[in-house]
Amino acid sequence: MTEIDCNFYISGQLGKGIELHEFDISHYCVESSERYFAEIVGCIENTVISEDFLKIQSEFLDTYYKEFVEDEENRLEYMEIFQKYLSTVEKYIEEQLVKSVPGFDIRTFQEELQKNPKKLDGEIYDMLSTFWDFTNFKQMFLEFKRMKEGNSVDFSKDILVTKYTFHCEEKPFIQ
Repeated sequence: MTEIDCNFYISGQLGKGIELHEFDISHYCVESSERYFAEIVGCIENTVISEDFLKIQSEFLDTYYKEFVEDEENRLEYMEIFQKYLSTVEKYIEEQLVKSVPGFDIRTFQEELQKNPKKLDGEIYDMLSTFWDFTNFKQMFLEFKRMKEGNSVDFSKDILVTKYTFHCEEKPFIQ
């Protein structure tokens, strides 16, 4: 990856020596106080799309989804499953973050997200909230159960995701 000063790029001038094949400006366009948070989010995103994580999570869901039923009552076995979930899925993410982000503390990160959930929204927030919000945890299992039993809409055949590669010919800048 090539570092790019965001302001310099936005002005349309890339300067000499910068390769245009791939670049990541996500950590260079934020205030220094937000870089740490952006680094954590980036690591989480990389972790949750990894084959290892997907395998761990899907095996866990496959093992326990039949235990959950669509009612308002929370059974005692749900709490046992929740504790196992924290000790496998959450622990895996935390281990990856500790390896990648110096000084990372998951409880501090969770507290910050709970205080300001708009800092991180969408699927990543929804998945992370299953670690501290039991209702979201239960809902995740119920949605997985509906999908496994064919009781949900399957959009997987209707969506195509492709990689976009940015190519640019090097041209001299005229000032």
